[in-house]
Amino acid sequence: PAGAGALRSTIGDLAKWQAALFAGKVLKPDTVKQMTAPGKLKDGSVIDTAPANPRAGAEVRHDAYAFGLMVGTAEGETDIGHSGSIQGFNAELDTFPKSRVTVVALVNTDGRGATELERAVAKVVLQNGGPVR
Repeated sequence: PAGAGALRSTIGDLAKWQAALFAGKVLKPDTVKQMTAPGKLKDGSVIDTAPANPRAGAEVRHDAYAFGLMVGTAEGETDIGHSGSIQGFNAELDTFPKSRVTVVALVNTDGRGATELERAVAKVVLQNGGPVR
């Protein structure tokens, strides 16, 4: 199977993409700012990505959906990214702009393995002062 739009990537390429996106090399900084602003419905409420029927015991995050990205908080920081899955594969890509940290997880399994792995790695990295230089 292939991902949405038949896209395939690697952890390294996804990290490079995020670095280029947030450095203004892909889009103008004003466009990135607009792209990462939470989307709103006609009634003014923010578009929430939390599942309507969460899995028992699962962490439920209430991120806002922006222009193709999810925007929320994790470890006290703004967290911008996206996840995706198809049968047998799942992915999580998140950037923490304040700390200049991007965490990518690609997992060959069903479920939320990539999200759980990404959250665990982000927690350790952010609690220990950010990226390793």
